[in-house]
Amino acid sequence: MCASSWTKETRDDETCCDILGACPSNPEGRFHGRRDPVKEPRIDPEQVAALLDGRLDEQRRTELLACIAASEEGLDVLADTAAVLRELEGPCDAEDSEGTEPASLPGDGGIIPLHPPFRRRRWPVRRWAALAAALAAVALVPVLWSRLHTPDPRDPGRPITLLAETGVPGLPAGWSERPWRLVRGSAASLVPEARAARLGALQVDLELAVGARDSAAASQLVGEIETLLADVPASGPVMDEYRVVARRIGEPPARLAGALAEARTGMAVLAGEERVALGAWAEAGRVAASLRDVAFFRDRATRAAFEWAASLPSLGEPARTAAERIRSATRAEGAPDWGTLEHDLSVLLTDLAS
Repeated sequence: MCASSWTKETRDDETCCDILGACPSNPEGRFHGRRDPVKEPRIDPEQVAALLDGRLDEQRRTELLACIAASEEGLDVLADTAAVLRELEGPCDAEDSEGTEPASLPGDGGIIPLHPPFRRRRWPVRRWAALAAALAAVALVPVLWSRLHTPDPRDPGRPITLLAETGVPGLPAGWSERPWRLVRGSAASLVPEARAARLGALQVDLELAVGARDSAAASQLVGEIETLLADVPASGPVMDEYRVVARRIGEPPARLAGALAEARTGMAVLAGEERVALGAWAEAGRVAASLRDVAFFRDRATRAAFEWAASLPSLGEPARTAAERIRSATRAEGAPDWGTLEHDLSVLLTDLAS
């Protein structure tokens, strides 16, 4: 009996079986040999190959897609099979590079609900290329992208984008008080981490005000950001970018998007991207909770962000307890206790920004 089961291994007589190929004891190239009952895959690679070739009927196709979407093992079998099919068609131009991820995947089929783990999967480029090409005609690409791409909570622009995606129209009425303790005089007495968190929070408010064409609020927020940046070494170019925004306040939001993004990026690099992002998530959460935006708190990026916040060793009490409750709220089904959530988000932001 050949020692191989779908993989290429040398037998005692020095013959071997190619992946999904034939060998002297298996001319048709089917799975053969004894399977280890512990390691036996629940998803048959032959069925996956049939899926990618378009040879399954609708019922079996739907069942198999659901199994793949719910299973880490199924995802591995799918990727391996797609890579094999790609290899059989011809060489891949992309070089293998461990840890590289694609910029995008083709396709726009239906999405199967998932419960992905909070971790990033990294595959060689060859497997990604094979998978993307083979799945172009299969309604599984959105599923794969959802499972394989864990949102990066350290992007300060992500909470702002998410608020826009969930339909937040602008700042809530009367949104002008800051939850952190006011510091009289110069902002120079702030520690860098607190300054960065405040800048992140103010950036969220600024972009919401611009989006709602609230010129008065936007102008005030630019002034507050400039005050925080004034004592930061080498902040001149970034402050110039905010002055450009200030001069253009009142223009259609789409025309200001590029200037806001440039200012935000420069500010985050200067002040510290991670703390800016934490402040932005906390403030975006406050806005979303005030507007009862359930979709914001059910998004995977929000969950990842508050998982991250709750894990910070620098949080003191009661901010740590508040962060734990926020994390639990993002995992729970249904609408959260809005009053408690608003309070906890304010406690978290106060700790980050003080």
